Amino acid sequence: MGFLEFREQHIDDARNWYAQAVKLDSQSYLAHYYFAAISMNGSMNATEQSQVESSLRASIKLNPNFAPSYDRLGAFLAMRSSNLDEARMMELNAVQLDPGNLNYRMTSANILLQMGRGKDAVTVIRNAMHLASSPQDTAMAENFLMHAQEYAQAQEQGRSFSQPVNSEAAIADTSSHVSETDPSTGFSATNEPPRGSPHHFLTGVLRNVHCSTPAMDLNLISGGKTLGLHANNYFKVEYSVLDATLKGDLHPCADLEGRSAKVEYVESSDKNAAFLLAVEIHK
Repeated sequence: MGFLEFREQHIDDARNWYAQAVKLDSQSYLAHYYFAAISMNGSMNATEQSQVESSLRASIKLNPNFAPSYDRLGAFLAMRSSNLDEARMMELNAVQLDPGNLNYRMTSANILLQMGRGKDAVTVIRNAMHLASSPQDTAMAENFLMHAQEYAQAQEQGRSFSQPVNSEAAIADTSSHVSETDPSTGFSATNEPPRGSPHHFLTGVLRNVHCSTPAMDLNLISGGKTLGLHANNYFKVEYSVLDATLKGDLHPCADLEGRSAKVEYVESSDKNAAFLLAVEIHK
């Protein structure tokens, strides 16, 4: 049932069926994988995060040769910044199993950036450029390379790369899509911000920050109300800091949770989440 709903693009229904399969101790690595991968595309509380990690590890145990499970576990660990060394090893396993997958190389490079290893991230992307199979892939890799090079240069010069981040020189926008044949792809169906729409500003506390590289979803709690926010590419969000102190470089997926901030956004036509344009961190 999960697979049938997934084919019909009924993602929430698919997740519910896969969740039931996981709860009943399914021995299908795909049931565990799809449950986790779909769940990672939305906000998760602590219990749900634990379930996602358990399912990804179960998927790997059931099928050690399935690269997407390693990739998602690597991305999940990096998203929480809980164990970046293991995240990198998971991504290396994915690359070894599927060396022609450009997305795995980019996720690996992104983890290296989180580890503060800018030069290594640059090397990974340079060595992966030949894997781009479309103009969109080439643009995405080139922009990511530019961002990594700027990061590495900032490290060499002893400059902070976080106040503010020059996020325009980063990964190209790549809207996620659901694929029946490639379970490693993302699940976000949010489109680009409509041009000419009015910009809005709101101050509150950032909660439920979740990344599925390069996309990011989070909530802003303001006046007892919750505003859902989405960025197709969190590297292209403008970040700045006002009257606050950060330790080292800003990693949006790890450092925004619980922060007081003012956000700039554009409303979305489907009302599921507003498009995040900028974040100004406050005390």
